[in-house]
Amino acid sequence: MTNHYNAIIVGQGIAGTLISYALLSRGQSVYVIDKPQAYAASKAAAGLINPITGRFYTKSWMIDDLLPAAIKMYESLEEMLEMQYWFPGDIYRTLHNVKQCNDWSARLLQAPYQDYAKAATHVGPYSGRVVIGEGVALISGGGRVEVAKLNQAYRAYLLSTDSFSEEIFDYDQLLYNDTQVRYGDVTADYIVFAEGAGVLKNRLFKHLPLRPAKGEAVHIKCEDISEKQDILKHMQYLVPTESSNTFWSGGGFKWQYKTEEPTEEWKEKQTTELTEFIDARYDIVNHLAGVRPCVKDRKPLIGRHPTHSKVYLFNGLGTKGTSLGPYFAEMLAEHILHRGSIIPEVDLNRFTIQ
Repeated sequence: MTNHYNAIIVGQGIAGTLISYALLSRGQSVYVIDKPQAYAASKAAAGLINPITGRFYTKSWMIDDLLPAAIKMYESLEEMLEMQYWFPGDIYRTLHNVKQCNDWSARLLQAPYQDYAKAATHVGPYSGRVVIGEGVALISGGGRVEVAKLNQAYRAYLLSTDSFSEEIFDYDQLLYNDTQVRYGDVTADYIVFAEGAGVLKNRLFKHLPLRPAKGEAVHIKCEDISEKQDILKHMQYLVPTESSNTFWSGGGFKWQYKTEEPTEEWKEKQTTELTEFIDARYDIVNHLAGVRPCVKDRKPLIGRHPTHSKVYLFNGLGTKGTSLGPYFAEMLAEHILHRGSIIPEVDLNRFTIQ
């Protein structure tokens, strides 16, 4: 017996969750195929949304559009799944020297930054527990998404509606033409690949300049810090989690690595920085690693395959999946269903088949 859906979605990390939900909320039936991978990026992600990033305190690309779209979609998912996943909060950032203080002061005077950049003299709920250096920057409008918790709950919802198959996608079983796609005993009007780093094994998109990047993080427990909303950035982040007195801490990534597993070398470096920074006892309770697909121009890759009309891609969200994902999931859904336009900066066809 053949089962028919509007869409087959391959992958159910944050990208697969968001694009399938964008389609589902438009009345489309979806069939999601995913096998949880040990070092999938969504499992190790902090889920940060940060309006101002980098050593030059740069306003995040398209944040004025991305932020309201993200809040709207996460709140909609919360309503459907009856649980909180989006936690708005300020981001306190320590300034290490006079130049950084001056650079931040300059940002406070620039109109495009005034919704997000604020003056501060302390690190809020972290005061007295960390070393702050020369000064403090306060970034408003940010927050965090409990990515792993959201994905797990959304997967349970898909299972309850017979819309999910836990299996490794077999590309050799996929058949497609200009009318429909078929995978085993499932047919669909179209297919969307949102398999994260798994796309590197996808022959349909081997022409795209996706590169795997590995990140690591730890969960630390500190009984002296009980913050649940606001985030702190020093050499590394302290991001509250759903567990009491427990924080995600990490940042950065590597292009070159020998193993996808967590490494003692990274953990030792992180522990040294945390010990210099936190003026309180803490314990490392978990060590995480994840591999994400990144693009050389640091923009997502979305759109229709250049030669196969029923094949789409939603990938390349990189280190900012929680902020980029909702806006561009909506864009791709409109493109698939109503021929809505995709902005050139993220259209996968900016990279042509050689």
